[in-house]
Amino acid sequence: MESLGFIDSPDPVNSWTTSQTQVSVTAIEPHPTGQADPFANWTPTEVGQRLVKSSFRWGFMSGILMIAAGLTGVGFWLYQQPTIATETAHDELNAAARTLQPTIESLIAIDLSVAESDVSSQLVSIDADARSLFNVAGALPNTLSDERSIAADVAGQALEGSRILNDAYAYRTAVTPILEQPDFETDPALIALDDAAASFGLWQTRFQGVATALPSGVMNQLGDELNLISGSLDTFQTRYLDALRTDNAGGVALVLHELEMSLGQAESMLIAEFDDMTAAASVQFEKAAEAINLLLS
Repeated sequence: MESLGFIDSPDPVNSWTTSQTQVSVTAIEPHPTGQADPFANWTPTEVGQRLVKSSFRWGFMSGILMIAAGLTGVGFWLYQQPTIATETAHDELNAAARTLQPTIESLIAIDLSVAESDVSSQLVSIDADARSLFNVAGALPNTLSDERSIAADVAGQALEGSRILNDAYAYRTAVTPILEQPDFETDPALIALDDAAASFGLWQTRFQGVATALPSGVMNQLGDELNLISGSLDTFQTRYLDALRTDNAGGVALVLHELEMSLGQAESMLIAEFDDMTAAASVQFEKAAEAINLLLS
């Protein structure tokens, strides 16, 4: 049995016990007998409540006043913005007008029949300055509607004068070389017939090339005259070569004289129409100058 963990004759088993100890608890009195509680009857004083309320109201009112002052400042700033914008736009308009003014006055003062190179730089300037004035005028507020209208007129008149003058100079520059009398041989003994035909044909090709390339609507009378001359050049060439072939020096001189007269008439038309165009340009510049003076007054 012992081998199985059992004991046949167990000895008495030792045991132990704990002793119970009495613990005494003594109650504590809230306050010693006969001693008064100093805070038993305490209440907040009226003076303290007034101070708290008074401090709260002043802080609240200070915040309201600060917000009101800020809103007033913002409102005044917004109120001033249209006036400031108008003044700024007016200053920009005057600056653009003053930039354009001297160029217009210089073109009025000079002789517009001078060479194109003498006024080409001024035409470039007047074109750029007039477009700048037009852009500034387009951005003006409605409060400056009168100034906007005047400025737009100034820009339009300046650009129109510049366009007319550009067309006049360009037309004259293109046409003048072909109106010069060609240097054809007049002595039949000094030139071969083939060489004479080649010389006349080269000049004819150049003349007709310029005449057909000219724009319409510019110097219309001159354009019509150049077309008439161009259509008659085949006849002039035939008569010229026939006179050379027959050793007819008088016939050669007559043909070339008639051609010279036709070119001279076209040149007179060029001068007259060029003067008309420069006069029309001057009218536009004078109108623009008067309007600028009104704008800046």
